[in-house]
Amino acid sequence: MPDCAPADLTATATTDRASYNPSTNVVITVTITSGRRCQFQPTYGGSGDAVVDDAGGHPIWERERLFGVYPVAPYVIVAPGQRYVDDTETWNQHSCPPPCRQQGGIVARGRYRAVPRVSYAGTTVPATFTLTT
Repeated sequence: MPDCAPADLTATATTDRASYNPSTNVVITVTITSGRRCQFQPTYGGSGDAVVDDAGGHPIWERERLFGVYPVAPYVIVAPGQRYVDDTETWNQHSCPPPCRQQGGIVARGRYRAVPRVSYAGTTVPATFTLTT
């Protein structure tokens, strides 16, 4: 099985809703797709595979960083039409900009983007959503 080049892989973020009330968690899922059959090795650990940017493109949240030693991930085979779910994260609408070490207060209402942060994917597709009052 050939290894995937970064140009073969697309990381796409999706959210479970288009808009969220203040008390609702935002669920972000990052999936990996490829236009050809190949294999890649995902990374484990650290700070997750998505960040949340505000409307100006400034990162306002990432999952709190976890430091340590992580196992080596097994290879994953992808083919056209298949999706590999790389990560699912839940955001409670509180700030924690990179490098996140301690959560801050709840963020302002408005439009935000969940941006995949996957080093082995050549293309990333963010998801846009709104925090309502």
